Amino acid sequence: MRSYLARLVMSVAAVVVIASLPILAGCGGEETVRAKLVVGALDDLTGRSGEAVRGTYEGYLSYFDFAKETGLLPSGLSVEFVTYDTRGEASRMPIGYKWMMGQDVSVVWASPHHAEIVRSSFESDEIPFFCGSGMFSLLDSQWFFSAYGPPGAQIEILMRWIGDNWDYAAEGRLPKIGMVTLAGVPYYDEQVDVALDWIDQHPADFDLLGVEYAPTTTTVWSGEILRLKQSDFLFTIMSGPPLATFVKESRTRGYENKLCGPYESLLGQWDVLSKFVPIDYLDGLLATNYQPWWDDNCAFITELKQYTQSILSPEEFEAAQERTYRVTGWQWGMILVDAISRAADRVGIENIDGPSLRDALAETDMDADGFGNTWNVEMGVRNCFAYTVRLMDYSASEKRWASISDWYRPVALGG
Repeated sequence: MRSYLARLVMSVAAVVVIASLPILAGCGGEETVRAKLVVGALDDLTGRSGEAVRGTYEGYLSYFDFAKETGLLPSGLSVEFVTYDTRGEASRMPIGYKWMMGQDVSVVWASPHHAEIVRSSFESDEIPFFCGSGMFSLLDSQWFFSAYGPPGAQIEILMRWIGDNWDYAAEGRLPKIGMVTLAGVPYYDEQVDVALDWIDQHPADFDLLGVEYAPTTTTVWSGEILRLKQSDFLFTIMSGPPLATFVKESRTRGYENKLCGPYESLLGQWDVLSKFVPIDYLDGLLATNYQPWWDDNCAFITELKQYTQSILSPEEFEAAQERTYRVTGWQWGMILVDAISRAADRVGIENIDGPSLRDALAETDMDADGFGNTWNVEMGVRNCFAYTVRLMDYSASEKRWASISDWYRPVALGG
């Protein structure tokens, strides 16, 4: 069993990970390193989304270990990882970015709404930011990439699914839509705006009950729940402890209908939800997902499961299959390793830098068995690799998520 988080070294200013892959075994024995590539993670490791970020980072690192062991990384190249902990605070992004530049990074990951803060800097410095999810406001960036599309696009799919599956004749009314989110977070505002725009464009299909904007420190939700209790579909657009306390309190206070949200608010927050919310309260959660699930029969999941099972204890492996973290990290790693390999072929391992990685990422065209689309981008239009979405439903009795729809391509992403 390997503990990737044991690589973390805590300091006052930053959380620094230096996880190097310096010696690659060749046919004649150990091969000397001839070049180094530094990959940065400028993200929330200990704040509201810390558990999800750390879990995803473990999956990311495990793919690089897999790539080293199977010869997918270029011969003679050492890959090192450094991280700076933003603690989820936007104010830490500029200083964190400056620190990253001092580490000679060639590519960085970050939360998209925080990446937006330093967009002008990483674009002028020609450092590609390769993140998990994206934002509509970043889709036109020539230096930003994301493993999957903006959560706002998932909100569109949730609205479409509700409209397609609500029995208007039998119910004799429109479905009531409620939303709760945290105030002052652009990442969440974008998602709420998508839902409101969709309702405005389809006034005959939905009844908007209201949107509740709560402070980011909220832990008691009696007023919000009282005002939204009649919702047929209640969107939870937030993360971390506020999300867990809302889900738990809404059920405690008698909300019995559908709690729903994008990947980032439900599937991607499973640690905090499963830790603080009784499992019966999680039954029937409705979430969107850009990725295959652990029980899907596809090459991506088969490879991921085989390697993950080899490095985790049986208990850890079972727990991993209730979460998206290693799925996301594996996808992220696959795309970046492929880009590194192609950049090395083009410019040589000694010359891999931000521009060469950016070009390689932009030219990505990978088969992705199990996903709804081939991994590619359309620079200036769509810089996310996975852009089709399906719906997942959680069963508390079976302790598993299950797909309940085919793949949708959001209109906002070319559908």
